Amino acid sequence: MEKVQEEGFARSIGVSNFNEKQLEILLSSARIKPAANQIHLHPYIYQQQSPTLEYAAKHDIVIEAYSALTPITGEPGGPVDAPLNEIATRLGATTDQVLLAWVKAKGAVAVTTSSKKTRLLSYLSAGDLELSAEDIKAIDAAGAIGQKRITLFQSSKQAEERYRADD
Repeated sequence: MEKVQEEGFARSIGVSNFNEKQLEILLSSARIKPAANQIHLHPYIYQQQSPTLEYAAKHDIVIEAYSALTPITGEPGGPVDAPLNEIATRLGATTDQVLLAWVKAKGAVAVTTSSKKTRLLSYLSAGDLELSAEDIKAIDAAGAIGQKRITLFQSSKQAEERYRADD
């Protein structure tokens, strides 16, 4: 990937689903730091992903959050529904806009898609939505109650062996 960028075929390079340990290993040998790390992020897995968010911020790596809308599209009826609905009603927004604003508040860029123009316009307007510290705290607390674990495709030991610079 570094060669692709060096030869001008890409402006930036990035990684996907790297945790903080994997990023640390990568940065110890990379000539070019990844511009972004795309990770699974929503309130139910925020606590697990928080160290990755912190590490990326410390090293100026943009976090791109995919599947941020999972709590309302894939797992409706969970603890996050109540604060999302309350906040959306109070702000005159939709629950998907509130979730996308939550992602922004966490310092990440939301990656989402739709083929429906109205939905895309709704997603774009979420960028203007500002959540209060209390709103964010309520979503975080509800996410912790319904906390899910994401299983990485490899353990940190396997990652260390795979990405070690000495090889």
